[in-house]
Amino acid sequence: MMPRFALLVAALLFAAESLLGQAWVVEQVDSTAADGSPVELVKAADGRLWTCYQTTSGLVRVACLGDTGWSITDIGPGIVREVWRSSMAAGPHGELCLSCYSQDSGWFYRLAGDSWQSEPFPFMNQSRLSVVAYDTAGRLHTAYGVNVSDFWAGTESDSGWVAELALQLFVTGWVYGSDACFTVAADGSPWYFAYVWWEMSQYVWGDEVALAHLVGDTWRMVWGESGQNVPIPLALVPHDSGVGRVSVGHGTMFYDREQVASVTENSVAGLAYSSEGIPLVAWVPRYSSALPIFAFKTNRWHVADIPGPAGTGGIDIETDAAGEPVVVYSTPDRGLWSATGTDVVGAEENPAYQVPSHKLEPTVIRSLPPGAVAFDASGRRVVNPKSGIYFVRAEPSAVDRKPSAVTKVIIMR
Repeated sequence: MMPRFALLVAALLFAAESLLGQAWVVEQVDSTAADGSPVELVKAADGRLWTCYQTTSGLVRVACLGDTGWSITDIGPGIVREVWRSSMAAGPHGELCLSCYSQDSGWFYRLAGDSWQSEPFPFMNQSRLSVVAYDTAGRLHTAYGVNVSDFWAGTESDSGWVAELALQLFVTGWVYGSDACFTVAADGSPWYFAYVWWEMSQYVWGDEVALAHLVGDTWRMVWGESGQNVPIPLALVPHDSGVGRVSVGHGTMFYDREQVASVTENSVAGLAYSSEGIPLVAWVPRYSSALPIFAFKTNRWHVADIPGPAGTGGIDIETDAAGEPVVVYSTPDRGLWSATGTDVVGAEENPAYQVPSHKLEPTVIRSLPPGAVAFDASGRRVVNPKSGIYFVRAEPSAVDRKPSAVTKVIIMR
């Protein structure tokens, strides 16, 4: 394990403040992270944040944000590409697991005390895709692909690993690649998002996406879609008893199919929720450099740049122990950076409540309406009121003796 750093070499701080006290503190975590490396950020049970990424030398590395800043640990040689990216999960009892691929095999790394222990990936297959997640009981789950279009789910039990087919997507052309997101909701049930894209000719592409939910012992498809440029899920995280998802397609960022903002066609994103259930989204282009973007939704989406260096390739978002959003992202030339926000998530913007007024505002008239009775300021009835201010109410009937509402009027003759 590498020594812990309170401040890393060449750390650089940026602060951007507004009149409302909003601020971002942007810090360089690692100057040797690979250009545009995919990253994943999780929050452990003790509130510490962990992120995984790849270095320029090909090492898979994890960084932990604690009370004294970021500390770094090298895991081992690996392959962290867009589809073969590392996956990280945190359990409810302090469990941490990292899934990644080396040149020839897949590996799980679990944190035991202060060291990471390796073990072979339990389901070796033809697709280098492996996503991990813990359920509410601390059981480890994994999602992986076989023959590109078949998506399986594995669950660790006391007697070992068991697996079942979760989704099987239809492919009509030459397969180009596959991807998946996997998570476990608050009720302990897993959710599985699978995506396959293929080439039908030199210019025509096809793809298929599907979301499945494990209900009891059966995987059930929630919805499926196919066609060109179907939004690709970039994040799938637990929310209430289900999941929330972020996707991008046709140059638009979507949150649960609701439009958030216009983006570059090739963007990656992360999704998290505040303690109040407010969705927090961060994104950055995959291939071109640009400032990372942060957005949150109250009654509408609020979108703003995060100050600091431009990012490309990898980004993720979580909330720290204080409930503030933390964004970790990779850059094209200066490694891995983190951005911590302070008061950047606003309150719900409800219209100001108007207290009803009980003050009698005068109504200007030229004569009393039929059946109305006028009183002067002393309460005496006026039979033939002249010009002036009077208080008027309707004459009660013989059947209904209840007094009517009083109106303040100005009589002008």
